[in-house]
Amino acid sequence: MLRKRSRLFSHTIRVNFFRFLWIFIVAWGEIGAFYASLASCKWPVIKQSQEQPTHVLIASDTQVQHPSLMLKGSYWSGPLRQFIFDLNLKKNWHIARRMKAHTVFFLGDMLANGKSAKDKIQYKDAAHKFKSIFSTDPAVSVHYIPGNNDIGMGLFATSSNVRDYYFDVFGSFNRKVQINNHTFVVIDTPGLVDEDYLRAGRAIEFAKWQPSSDGTVAFVRNLAAENSKERQHLVLLSHIPLSRPDTASCGSMREKGTIKRGVGHGFQNMLGRETTSFLLHTLQPEIIFSADNRDYCDYTHTLPWTSEADVSHLVREITVKSFSMSVHIRKPGFQLLSVVNPSTVSDPGGKPYGTSPCFLPDQYGIYASIYFPIAILTCLSLLIFNIATSRRRSKSRPSPISFTQSSPRLSVHPPTTPLSPIWSPHTPALSTYRDNASHTNITSSPRPKLFRLPSSTSTLPPSPLLSPQSYITNFNGEDDETAPYTPHYAVHRTPSWKDEEWSIVEANYHYDYQETENTDSVKEALYASNSLPSEPSSNDSSTARSRDLSWAFVFRGRVRRLTLKAPSWESCVELGPFLSLFIADGSSRIRGGILKDTARDIVTVFWPALFIGAVITWIMM
Repeated sequence: MLRKRSRLFSHTIRVNFFRFLWIFIVAWGEIGAFYASLASCKWPVIKQSQEQPTHVLIASDTQVQHPSLMLKGSYWSGPLRQFIFDLNLKKNWHIARRMKAHTVFFLGDMLANGKSAKDKIQYKDAAHKFKSIFSTDPAVSVHYIPGNNDIGMGLFATSSNVRDYYFDVFGSFNRKVQINNHTFVVIDTPGLVDEDYLRAGRAIEFAKWQPSSDGTVAFVRNLAAENSKERQHLVLLSHIPLSRPDTASCGSMREKGTIKRGVGHGFQNMLGRETTSFLLHTLQPEIIFSADNRDYCDYTHTLPWTSEADVSHLVREITVKSFSMSVHIRKPGFQLLSVVNPSTVSDPGGKPYGTSPCFLPDQYGIYASIYFPIAILTCLSLLIFNIATSRRRSKSRPSPISFTQSSPRLSVHPPTTPLSPIWSPHTPALSTYRDNASHTNITSSPRPKLFRLPSSTSTLPPSPLLSPQSYITNFNGEDDETAPYTPHYAVHRTPSWKDEEWSIVEANYHYDYQETENTDSVKEALYASNSLPSEPSSNDSSTARSRDLSWAFVFRGRVRRLTLKAPSWESCVELGPFLSLFIADGSSRIRGGILKDTARDIVTVFWPALFIGAVITWIMM
């Protein structure tokens, strides 16, 4: 059972799980969520008519950015943000084109800063980028409405010729379009605002105002005269919303707030009251579509007509949501409009049109609420799994005995008695001491035993497979005549790997000398070693000794030695488990450390998703 569980949580399965998870997340966030938005985006159905309706798509505030017209300090001035903005526009339009509309209206502000164009070339370059993004089939008719960012407003237009630039690229400012026996009226509301300021400055009413021949007021009056001869179903298209109270509700589909009065540098939130009344009384539209506010708003104007004072006429105005990303809204959108010939409507009170909004995915939410938090959780999960794996391997791996003096992690713990079975490379041969022991008189005694050391300087044959217990001989503590060795004090000497004498090997742990009960002037000392150092080079041994500090002194009749060793790199690793995240040891050193393993796993997990995202971006671009 444990084996199956370990396979289930193996490194390969974990990495592949996160890899496929991110492929799905990126594919969904980059294109899947946009296609899913089509599920709730349907063309309105007019049940009162059996005629196939004409589909009209209305988009507003595309706000295409161009480097030559980019304002300094703009939110989208950075190359990365501009790339994300353009990519989002292309994905939004890719989805909108799948609606297969017959006619498309752009309600102004096609360009983010067209009004600041200094010459015709700059304006054409920006317009060319707009048309390259919003390409359509040749069979689809496209119409444009001027916005305040396209042509400016009054004295705030940078160039006096910007209106000419607009006319050369997008066409006329005021016009009417016939679609299925409906008259779509396109008006130049920025020009209407400028004309309204001139009229108000002279304190002249609309009824007495003498407009310019190519202005919006003259166009509206001429169109009203034509409409009086033959009743037409008018659909008014305006970039700037019409006037309404500041406290007017915009409906449940608006994200926040409402449309309030406001005037600033080159913009005006809504038309004036007299201008709004002039348009409603003169044109008497059935429905109005406006833009500029970025958020959705559904408001109904209530005005009594002079010819029918007792009848309240209701005119619905829909402010279309921005098609581009904006800091003011979360979800962009566009409007769908289906129209049929009014004569085919069976119900006399029925309307020959139907409209509904279509909302696009929240691009900010995809980046900030999906990509970023899941990426953080993925990285943390990989790091935690690698730490757990490293600890599990370190626990399951046996700790070998160290054969180097500079390996405190793998060294044996110090013995609890001087007679511990620890051998040295300089341990005498077994045969020599067995021969000597055969001629030795051994007397058992309960008293503490002394271990006498040879004073001869003769070279003893090495025996690396035996411990000191192999040649330890017990004495009764008296100076026996048959004793083969002369008692003497054990002298501690600095170990030398080239010394042929059998000397006590200095080790990391030292033991005090032991006194006996019957010695008058003789005291024996014994050292034991807890590690088996390998023979280093002369340079290494001299360097190690130069860095160690050692003091020998006598305290209470015993020889003491205090040694301070220079800290090694491995001892620094022992400071805490936190350092193991940065410096690996043992098998993890071969693998490169936990952080390196995690970084490698992160690259392994994310590169397929990044490749999928790059392919989607390449197709969209």
